Amino acid sequence: MTIIVSGANGYIGKAFLRRLLKKGHRKIRALVRSEKAKTELTTEFEGLDVMVVDYLDRRSIDSALLEGAHLFHLVGTIRQTKKFSFRAIHEDLCNAIVEAPTKLSKITSLSVTGASFHSINPCLKSRANADRVFDETDVPTAVVRIPMVLGGNGHASEALRKNARKRLVFSFRASSLEQPIFLDDVIAILYESLQNRSLEGLFDLGGPESITRRELIKLAGKIIGMNPIIVSLPFVLVNLVAWLLEKIQKEPLISRATLGVLDHDDNVDNSDTLAAFGLTLTSLDVMLRKVLYDL
Repeated sequence: MTIIVSGANGYIGKAFLRRLLKKGHRKIRALVRSEKAKTELTTEFEGLDVMVVDYLDRRSIDSALLEGAHLFHLVGTIRQTKKFSFRAIHEDLCNAIVEAPTKLSKITSLSVTGASFHSINPCLKSRANADRVFDETDVPTAVVRIPMVLGGNGHASEALRKNARKRLVFSFRASSLEQPIFLDDVIAILYESLQNRSLEGLFDLGGPESITRRELIKLAGKIIGMNPIIVSLPFVLVNLVAWLLEKIQKEPLISRATLGVLDHDDNVDNSDTLAAFGLTLTSLDVMLRKVLYDL
């Protein structure tokens, strides 16, 4: 059976490819959106089958799929552009995958904690709609909703490393609840979905502890011998800045939708998902030490 990994050039995608290759899997196809990403992957993973796919073109998507393959769908965004809107990257892409004439054997997809049909946030609502597309297809599907992932070279890890070493940290709504999960645990979830074909449905997964953003930065600082002072900026102020950027920039790096995802309070009950996947999570202390010391 061939394994297809979309969004393979992201830090989660690369970590999953390493796990697959380490376990001896060789029938792997990696999907990316640009020639630059293809070059990066083929340089790091010699001999890997890498295809550049236009996620807005159904014919391009279908040409990348293989009969009977297990697709690991790791594509998503918290920032939309005129070309790549939330709807295009989430809902339209998922519809194109399930409506393609190529018959997949299974789909495993990563979504985001807080995705909801009732959310006023366009990103979280779009993710929920995309999750439903996969959940309602006749192809066996496992959708796992995850929070902030720490580990590797992701933006969250880089930001935490920097903040832990600062004396003064400005953070929007420092009382916001975070429930970070370790990258290795996410990879373990993906691999278990490959091994256990009966794992299907929608799964909510958070990290081992739900703590405030202030507490997370403080704890990270303490581990490396620092004691950062956290200045909490009112969310309404940061939201106003995002609104102004939306007015003066064609494609702002920070939008109100993006802030809404980052500001979501994460406090997930892990029990059912952990039991289903037979997973024990990495503790917060061990996770932070590995992230801070880049182990």
